[in-house]
Amino acid sequence: MDKNTRLFETEKTIIKVLDEEPYFTIPKLASIINKSERQTARIISSLKNKNIIERIGSRKTGYWRVIKWENINLVSLL
Repeated sequence: MDKNTRLFETEKTIIKVLDEEPYFTIPKLASIINKSERQTARIISSLKNKNIIERIGSRKTGYWRVIKWENINLVSLL
């Protein structure tokens, strides 16, 4: 991710939640951010394409890893 990559507020919220609770599922995330599961899955896909998050392990027993980067401070996201 470079300095010019724009993150929307919902993306920032998902990053913060996954950094704190990496085992959350898409349905659980959807309920937290008050979006549909499909919309949440699209946002997750966008974050994966931007190399901000990655899935480690399987869909059932895996977890999300937030890839740390220099240009964004997770504390300032909310």
